[in-house]
Amino acid sequence: MDTGARVRTFRRVTWALLALALALLPDQALMDAIPKGPYGLNVQNVLFALFIVALIEPFAWPPDPRRREWPRIGRIFALYLALAFLATWYGFLITPMVGPPLATEDFRIESWRDEATCALAFVVAARCVRSESQMKKVLVVLLVASAYFIHYYLVRYYPEVERIRLLPMPPGVREAEWADSQKWMIKKMGGVFTTLNSNGMAAYYLYVAVFFTGLCWHWRSVVFRLLVATLIVFLGMGIFYSLSRGALVAAAAAIGYGIFHRRKWLVRVAAVGFVAIPILAGRLESLDGSAATRLDLWNHAVKLGLRYPMGVGYRLFHLHHRLKYGLKLDTHNFFLRSWAELGPLGAILVIALVLACIRLGWLLHVRGRTDFARGMGRGCSMMWVAIFVANLFGDRLSQVNLGIVAWTITGMTMSLLIMDEKCRLSELPVAAEAGGVPVFARFGPVPEPVLAASSLPDPHEDSKAGTEAPG
Repeated sequence: MDTGARVRTFRRVTWALLALALALLPDQALMDAIPKGPYGLNVQNVLFALFIVALIEPFAWPPDPRRREWPRIGRIFALYLALAFLATWYGFLITPMVGPPLATEDFRIESWRDEATCALAFVVAARCVRSESQMKKVLVVLLVASAYFIHYYLVRYYPEVERIRLLPMPPGVREAEWADSQKWMIKKMGGVFTTLNSNGMAAYYLYVAVFFTGLCWHWRSVVFRLLVATLIVFLGMGIFYSLSRGALVAAAAAIGYGIFHRRKWLVRVAAVGFVAIPILAGRLESLDGSAATRLDLWNHAVKLGLRYPMGVGYRLFHLHHRLKYGLKLDTHNFFLRSWAELGPLGAILVIALVLACIRLGWLLHVRGRTDFARGMGRGCSMMWVAIFVANLFGDRLSQVNLGIVAWTITGMTMSLLIMDEKCRLSELPVAAEAGGVPVFARFGPVPEPVLAASSLPDPHEDSKAGTEAPG
């Protein structure tokens, strides 16, 4: 097989692999129904291995003479994963009730594998997806999968929610207590996302809805806009019925950022306000049970991070909380959990990663040459604003059900930025001869593709299609 045919085959396999991951990994019920192979081998392990193969394959092609460097987002993610993996091993020294993670099915190894799978999806999308047509196909699969998930819940989940809401209040129970009991019954219900509660389910709807809102802000495909508008309405219903206040606040923050992003002072004030929520909550009286529990968990997480500078160990906060309070609960704040489990360095890496992704999306929105590229940039940036706010109220990112969507979209955003910069360099021969691809100083040079220039398609081949539906 000649190099050109090999490259074309590889590209088709790559976008199909990403689309398969977006369709399968969020559906935990389907993943659990598929029989496992020897040594606990499952679909996620197979996709994990295929992602690695997809990254190894380009190195067998003729190398590009110019220097290749990874963007800073990739470096931050790699440092975070390295720190988390290290914390899985030194954590048992601090938490004596657990041993070292020697089994492949250990909960720490499985959680780390979830985040590593998302990281690989990001790198594969950034390095290997090289045309807008491939990205549109991946997004169509995401749209169909999201429509299936929301259909499942509209048919089976929300009728059960209404049944719980209409249950008669038992005698001798106060109205406020009964309302809290109904909320907990709803939140414990499982469905497609069997490993997520209703808050995690709302986060999936939130990320997809916010991203597609930003994409359709610019991309003028009439058919796609009609489909997405219908999907967003149903996703909004899912967020509403989930009773997740954090998701509603995150949706408002993302849309507000999309509208008022140019007023930097307003964005900074809003960011400080969201970060100050744990402090302000402590001064409020008559908090409901959920808010009061979160406040206690946040205080405990802060104290653990101060007591153990290296953290208590990856995914071990809930065990420490059970030792002190008798309850096995999570921090309900992804940033504070990173602070408690990985130490200050882990929290800094997580915050830097989220801020870098917000800036990445908006940079593509500003520099993109097509409506699709600008929409991808705005949608990615708004999605990460929603992720930032939603993760102030719980872990809504580390699970593969949620992270695979966010990181695949982010990787394709990075790929579009790389293609846009290559087009700019082709118009500036002097800069191209100088070597290096300075996209923006804070993220470092973008990676150069390893393919020969003659084998690359027109990165904006679909911009000529006008308002046609995506392929």
